[in-house]
Amino acid sequence: MSEPRKIVRTVDDRMIIQLSVEELRSIIGAVIEERLRARISNGFAPGLLNAEQAAKFLGYSKDWLYKNWQTVGGKKIGKRGLRFDAAELQKWVESRKGS
Repeated sequence: MSEPRKIVRTVDDRMIIQLSVEELRSIIGAVIEERLRARISNGFAPGLLNAEQAAKFLGYSKDWLYKNWQTVGGKKIGKRGLRFDAAELQKWVESRKGS
């Protein structure tokens, strides 16, 4: 089979390009990898975050987070500790975008 022909058109200052599924997956993968690297370099490694890290991740104060820890999916560790899964926090953030 021959490689599909790339069609490039400009419409309303936007470019329309035809890509194969593999090319699109590659682009999406590169974007996700770049965002993960940026998160890790900013101290947001995938995994469990403490309250200070989670508050920074969400852009809220620690006080707000302590009042709303169950809403965002926090987990009690022992009697006093709270931990937050970075992936769950991201899902919560994305669920709020439509609100």
